[in-house]
Amino acid sequence: MAHRHVRQKDQPVTRLALFLQWAALVIVLSLTAQATQAASPDKPTHWQKGRGDQAWQWRTDVWLPAKHARVIQCETGSTWTWNSGTYQGAYGFAVSSWDQFKPVSWWPDEAYLASPWQQYQTALAIYRRYGWSGWGCRGA
Repeated sequence: MAHRHVRQKDQPVTRLALFLQWAALVIVLSLTAQATQAASPDKPTHWQKGRGDQAWQWRTDVWLPAKHARVIQCETGSTWTWNSGTYQGAYGFAVSSWDQFKPVSWWPDEAYLASPWQQYQTALAIYRRYGWSGWGCRGA
């Protein structure tokens, strides 16, 4: 009868066996991490260098309604940083209107320093109160 080596319960696990188990675990975890990274996109399509996760606020082609796009094109040529001193931002906000209607107090004090999304939200607040009558280009 051939002798087969069977590990007994009290036989110690060798360092080599422990190392091999550890190495196998490291390989499995490494492969899992690589698969996870490959499945996730590098950066969202709206990401812009220097804007971090707030870049979507400048993607007006994604979220700005067509009527608003026409009004700001007529008012200021869609120049979000427009500043005449009296009127500011793409919507041509009067300084007093910006101060009164911006929905978040810590947003920039000047409309032309605000993001397009912040300007849009402020324009919505004005629109909810007065409709399109707040803009000279309301018929655009």
